[in-house]
Parts: sequence; structure tokens; C-alpha cells
Amino acid sequence: MEPMISFAEKKDKEDVQQLLWEDGLGISGDIEDHVLLRVEGKVGAVGKLFQTSPN
Repeated sequence: MEPMISFAEKKDKEDVQQLLWEDGLGISGDIEDHVLLRVEGKVGAVGKLFQTSPN
């Protein structure tokens, strides 16, 4: 199965929290501001998007 990148949804919050807590981190802001990399249906990586300009 190919890795898949998608925006996080509210239903992903628990999986994202678990992954971040393993590294001593937590969710910053809204869960929907995060992007997920799923491998075989499981969250394997998470990142947060920041808008740096109006455009």
C-alpha cells in the first residue's frame, strides 16, 4: 500500500496525540491545521501548516 498524505480530521486527534506524545510533544492549535502521512492506514508522521503570507 502506498503512503498517503492528507489533512487531519477531528477523528484523527487521538492517533496524532499518541504519535506526538512519544516524542514529548503535543498538538498545537486545531487538529485540522495538521497534515498526516499514513502508511498502511496508520498515522506515521504529522506536521503543522503555517501560512506565512496572505497569498
